[in-house]
Amino acid sequence: ALDHLNRMRKVEGDQMAKEFIDVIGKVQCLSREIETRAPLVLSDYRKRLESRVKSALEELVPSIGEIDVLREVVQFSDRSDIREEIVRLNSHLQQFLTTIDQQDSQGRRLDFLTQEIARETNTIGAKANDATIAHHVVAIKTAIETVRELVQNVE
Repeated sequence: ALDHLNRMRKVEGDQMAKEFIDVIGKVQCLSREIETRAPLVLSDYRKRLESRVKSALEELVPSIGEIDVLREVVQFSDRSDIREEIVRLNSHLQQFLTTIDQQDSQGRRLDFLTQEIARETNTIGAKANDATIAHHVVAIKTAIETVRELVQNVE
């Protein structure tokens, strides 16, 4: 009876590992898309800012100072820079996949990594001022919720 139970647990664990790998793979893909999109957000913001400032001040000021526009773009860049969060997110995702391959009990570690992935994702969502990135963040959060539910069944 114990051998049968152990075989069933092994089969269930293998199925869960496949599900984890699938979901984490989707999150990694979304993370790469965010990483690709992030630099474009800054240049888009600069173009929008220059256009708005020029049209608003067209009658008042003959030309807008490039320094003022650059200062605003730099401030926006500092507030919305998500490179560090993306690096940490990718690191946590890789650690998660590595942990799945280990044979000993890893439930708590997977739970911790899931929390860290969620935290980095939330930070990216809060800092990134872009609809496309926001859409990817929502998709990652949905996937991480699935992972969180699965992790609850891991010892």
